[in-house]
Amino acid sequence: MTPPHSFVRLDVRHIDGAFQASDRTGTPQPIRNGDEPVRALNFGWSPLWLIDLGLDVKLLELRFHDGHRATWFLDASLNRIGDQASALPEP
Repeated sequence: MTPPHSFVRLDVRHIDGAFQASDRTGTPQPIRNGDEPVRALNFGWSPLWLIDLGLDVKLLELRFHDGHRATWFLDASLNRIGDQASALPEP
């Protein structure tokens, strides 16, 4: 039996001056914060990958140079919702 949703780990690349992740079809999409493309992260942070859960919420995994990690919640258009579960919309 196939689960109702499957996840895919997608690479994040810096393309044309902004961080982008390919969608499930392979088309690069810009990662956004406040509807603006993310061109840089705070010093020491870098994206690891994007997790596409097959839902309206996607996860951007970030790593600090000392090994700490953080997660951004993104909407279906890869716009940042927040970094805490309380920022997620009601289902």
